[in-house]
Amino acid sequence: MMLEALGSWVVPTLSLTAAALFWLLSAIDVCSEPVAVVGVAGSLLVLALFASFRQHVLAEDTYRRYSSLGFACGWGLLLFLTFYLCNFPGPPTVDGVLRSGGEAISLPAGTHALVVDGRFVATQGQGNRLGHYRLEIAAAGGAPLAIDGNFEDSFARQRLGRRGTTVVEIQHTSQRHVRTLPAAASVRLAEVDPSLESELRIAVYPAMNPWLFPVLGVAGMIGALVLEKWLDGDGSVTMAACVTFFVVYEYLWWASPHPQLRSLIGAILVGGFIGAPLAAIVWRVVPRRWIVRHR
Repeated sequence: MMLEALGSWVVPTLSLTAAALFWLLSAIDVCSEPVAVVGVAGSLLVLALFASFRQHVLAEDTYRRYSSLGFACGWGLLLFLTFYLCNFPGPPTVDGVLRSGGEAISLPAGTHALVVDGRFVATQGQGNRLGHYRLEIAAAGGAPLAIDGNFEDSFARQRLGRRGTTVVEIQHTSQRHVRTLPAAASVRLAEVDPSLESELRIAVYPAMNPWLFPVLGVAGMIGALVLEKWLDGDGSVTMAACVTFFVVYEYLWWASPHPQLRSLIGAILVGGFIGAPLAAIVWRVVPRRWIVRHR
């Protein structure tokens, strides 16, 4: 009883405190934003898993306790390692500058994440702009593979508290492209919009197969549903598995290649919007008798 009472407030308090501390340290430039992003995400992941698994992990039944603890640790490890490697992929395998009409950069065989950065040319006025570019990856004796990307330059109104609003410029000038190359190849800049500078910087990092995490994620969500039906839960584990998966998925595929806290916030909002209704529907549609036979 004492362990349950202690755990019911200690873990949530420590998780929220850690998340707030990482946020604060980033705001005052004590730690880098990538560290803050991973720290906040890890703290909130611990909070979400503990809140959903608490009733099973602290149960007196040994089978119930260890099966739920094993699943929670395995699921949390999968999500955190995937999220960590996305934000800290290590040193680039290849990096350089691509120029329109310039030389190509050699790429080794394998699955790569190509991070492309560019800049808009200075202009007068506040019109929205879309800068398109095209890369071409060509292997010896093979047809070139085209990769299209867009940078955005837009203006929006932002509130200044009681002082009214002001116009701020918002630029998205970084894109990530994941491609698998069966053989060594070279990449060159085939086309760049006049609104962009003629040079693009590219950094190539090792990446996992783009289908691996979705496949493992779907298997994990199904596993959470089966486990909770078996343990006669209330749907909170299924909800946590779906929401945490879609948060990480949204961050991997749509966030800026350079870690930002606002990207994490957007992923949490979108992931919750997708994962929570899906979990609620699946929980109601799948009856417990499909998994546990009544004797």
